[in-house]
Amino acid sequence: MIRFFVNNLNKSRVTLNCVNNNVTCNNNNNNSNNKNNVDKIFEKNNNIKVKLYSTNNLNSSSSFSNSKNTNNNNNNININININNNNNNNNNNNNNNDNDNNNNNNNHNNNNSEDTKNNINFLNYFNINNSEIKEEISIIKLIEKEPNNPNHYYKLIEINNDPSFYKKVFKINGIDMNMVDLHLKIIDLDDTFKNVHYNLYLLNESLNGINTTSTSTSTSTSTTNNIIKLLNGKELKTIDLLIKEFYNDNQHFESLLKISNHLKDFVQDKISLPISKDQWREVNKLSILQKVIDLKKAHPIAISQIIYFMKSSKLLNEFRLIGGESLTMKQLALMSYIENKDNTNPKYITDRTWLDMIDCLDSGNKSITNKKLGITITPISLILEAISKFPNNSLFYYHLSNNLFNNYETINLNNNNNENNNNVNNNNNNNNNNKKYKKHKNNNNLNRLDLIKIAILLQQERINENPIQLLLMSDYYYSASKFLETKNQMIEINGIELNNVDLLIKSLEIELKFMFTLNSKHIIEDLIKLLKHDEIIKVNGESMTKEAIIQLLLGPNTLKDNSFYNISIFAFTKLIEHYENEINIINNNNNNNNNKNKNMVIDEKVEIQLSTLKNKINYFNGLLKKSKEILKNGGIEILKLNPNNSENYYYLSNQLEHDETIIINDQQWSKTDLMLKSIDLDPTRKLVYFSLFEYLTLPSSIKNNKLSVKLINGTLLEKYQLLYLELSNNPRFSKAFYQFGLHLKESGINDIAIKLFNQCITVDPKFSKAYFELGVLLHHSQIDSTNIKHQLTGEIIMKFTRKQLFIKALELENQNCNDPSLNSNNSLYWYYLSLEMCDDGGGGVGNGSNSSSEIQFNKTKKEILSLIIKNDPTFSQSYFELSNLLKSNKEKCNVTTLNRIELLIKSIEIESNLKLRSMYLFQLSKYLQQNEKVNLNDGRSMDKQQLLIEAIEINPREKISSLYLDLSNTLSDDTDDTLLLFNQPYNKNDLLKESINCLNQENNPNYIYSLKIKTNYYINLLKSLIK
Repeated sequence: MIRFFVNNLNKSRVTLNCVNNNVTCNNNNNNSNNKNNVDKIFEKNNNIKVKLYSTNNLNSSSSFSNSKNTNNNNNNININININNNNNNNNNNNNNNDNDNNNNNNNHNNNNSEDTKNNINFLNYFNINNSEIKEEISIIKLIEKEPNNPNHYYKLIEINNDPSFYKKVFKINGIDMNMVDLHLKIIDLDDTFKNVHYNLYLLNESLNGINTTSTSTSTSTSTTNNIIKLLNGKELKTIDLLIKEFYNDNQHFESLLKISNHLKDFVQDKISLPISKDQWREVNKLSILQKVIDLKKAHPIAISQIIYFMKSSKLLNEFRLIGGESLTMKQLALMSYIENKDNTNPKYITDRTWLDMIDCLDSGNKSITNKKLGITITPISLILEAISKFPNNSLFYYHLSNNLFNNYETINLNNNNNENNNNVNNNNNNNNNNKKYKKHKNNNNLNRLDLIKIAILLQQERINENPIQLLLMSDYYYSASKFLETKNQMIEINGIELNNVDLLIKSLEIELKFMFTLNSKHIIEDLIKLLKHDEIIKVNGESMTKEAIIQLLLGPNTLKDNSFYNISIFAFTKLIEHYENEINIINNNNNNNNNKNKNMVIDEKVEIQLSTLKNKINYFNGLLKKSKEILKNGGIEILKLNPNNSENYYYLSNQLEHDETIIINDQQWSKTDLMLKSIDLDPTRKLVYFSLFEYLTLPSSIKNNKLSVKLINGTLLEKYQLLYLELSNNPRFSKAFYQFGLHLKESGINDIAIKLFNQCITVDPKFSKAYFELGVLLHHSQIDSTNIKHQLTGEIIMKFTRKQLFIKALELENQNCNDPSLNSNNSLYWYYLSLEMCDDGGGGVGNGSNSSSEIQFNKTKKEILSLIIKNDPTFSQSYFELSNLLKSNKEKCNVTTLNRIELLIKSIEIESNLKLRSMYLFQLSKYLQQNEKVNLNDGRSMDKQQLLIEAIEINPREKISSLYLDLSNTLSDDTDDTLLLFNQPYNKNDLLKESINCLNQENNPNYIYSLKIKTNYYINLLKSLIK
């Protein structure tokens, strides 16, 4: 039997089996044109008879399929070609004359020439490799001549070393032998032959993957999934093949790597391996991987497995190589990446190399610089490179989407993907994925919503092949939900528009098919934030309340390990909050009913409800306390196992209360001691510096005047320095940007504070408080707008006016409703929004009927201010602003029924802040005539001059030029016309001089210089963090 490689015009592989003068052609392609193509080749040759027939099942003893998977819808086309090549076909007939003989000879020669021509056409058309045919025939002849020479069998295996030929059958000395038989024969002849045991392992692995039911008719082979029967009758487990291979060749790292795959636990599971011909040793998985890296530097799969162990177990900070060098996870990932990124061998190009690098960069390293090679690796450049190599891997689009700061940033994939780029994972199963990817490929500018949609579409194809891939889809839906800033925003997936609640429900439904993880907790945490207290949603078709959703975390889906206690603590806390909120709602409703009925009696049903809720709170408080204790004890045990791991100390510090201490190995540790030790072991540890900052902001720390912390190495760090170090390690940590902005705002360095708040909303577009603080600073600095810039190009991608910032803050502060409601927690947000609104309407404040009045969230400026007063009667600034909207002293506010003088008197009465009170007194003085008096609510009667004097005296630190100027206007030019200010006499000229001095103080060179020095200090400090 001779093997031919054939490719027809349709580029489908065809196999020709030639036995004597018969050729069988098999083509696994459901294409009706095949018949016509073959007919065209042979239609002129009468001596070649072609018979076509289709069959769905071919016996591998007579033919084989090049396809790994036989699709029942694809018919195999068999072509039987009978070549009648008899030289005597047209022999001379003895009864013919010489002329006849000559004619016959000529005809015969012509026929032979035509046969040769057709045979050449046949070979050219099917692109048959004659040299390979000859080589295979030659090897088979050598085997038949020297049946005990293992090298001949191995050579035959080598030239057929392609998965397409793993089921091929060879006829040798009249016996059918498949690929397994050839390997077994070599082992029978020489069991020290290198590579044959490993190759047999791979062959068995591949055959079981292709089809667990053998179609070979050979009787000498016996293989099952885990057992190989040798020709001598001995049975071997498949892992024994790998061990034997390593015994024969102690440099064979691939067999070691396969052996490690048979061990589940990296430390506990062990296997006996030969360390020499005469010595064996028990080794664990970690030791085997260590040896693999020693034999093959930076083996990508071995390194990836080691990194996985280090990350999941938290038992190792560094991995020690056999040569003695110790490497961190980041160093291992970088070594694998540098050694393998340009490798031409597909075996060593694995997506895990890039994923491990991405994880290291996500762990807090903004970029990695290799000075030796002169390269700097950033997360985005790394991911774009990965996409160019693995364009159908959904994970890289997922990671890229998460590395864009906001929905305004876009990225161009066209420059990083090439249609002709060799994809190391390219196979026929990726065709559909390529189509889905190309839908977006022509779009030069993709934002993170576009990228997560690509990830979801690609992952849907993978789910069809492997259901376990479904779990990744949960992460993708969860990320998409975080990208949507409000309930009103939508993302369209497969023709369906989904908001963030829809996406979280989809993610939760997937999580319910598996065991819950900490990610499941985050999904539920975000979901319940978006739901109103009594809102009901459907999960897997079942109606669920917020309480029922939280209780899912306490069900059978959660593993009873350390993560369970983390999850349960969250669940208990949220249930307690839910019940406390329920009690507040019941009490408020009961109070409202009592006010209407003018009685203070509590209904019996209400009492039962309250009692039940209080019992639930007590019950879950007990469980919460127990869970915290278990988690704390677990943290202590982990720390004892690995006392040199920074994360273990930080983890344990999170389990302690602020004033709590514990004893570990006879040493007392406080919460701050654990955090300081964590920094000492790893100064780049994320979140620990911010935790120390929070410690300094505690009331107890402020009361004790604790303004700094001292590290173990003696370094003294103030609050802002802790924030800086946190941002250096964690450049996307929005809370640190926000707190640093507040620190600078309090220090009066507003221009840098503005940059920090701007950076905060750039990296975290859902940080409502940062929008508000940024808007307030812009308002007081009289700056109209702020720009959001692209992290890569620096181009302006979004512009926010002050008004838009306050609108955004309100939308994000009230994510569980479409229109934000006004309440005591967001009154200040509404107030500043009202300051940016126009109101030219008349007819009294509060009627909102004039069409010229601006409307935001269905409210005019006057309505907003009136609602603030109605919601919080002590909000003095609303009285003040309403007074400014009234056009005369007689005009009244419809809501408060007060005129503008009465509104200001009210604001003065309720305001305790002296700076604001001074401003209100000043404004009230403007509405009075020279000798007019007003009666304050404290019983005093004051004229214009007295109001101005009090405005100055109650706020002496902040000298306002216009106050002194207005006060000077209450006196005549006569130098004897004086008033007492701070118990000192002032005439008009004195007050005018004071007014000028106030202006000069505002422009004091010393003050400006000191402010400039502080500003430059922070600019230099933060230049690597903000642009």
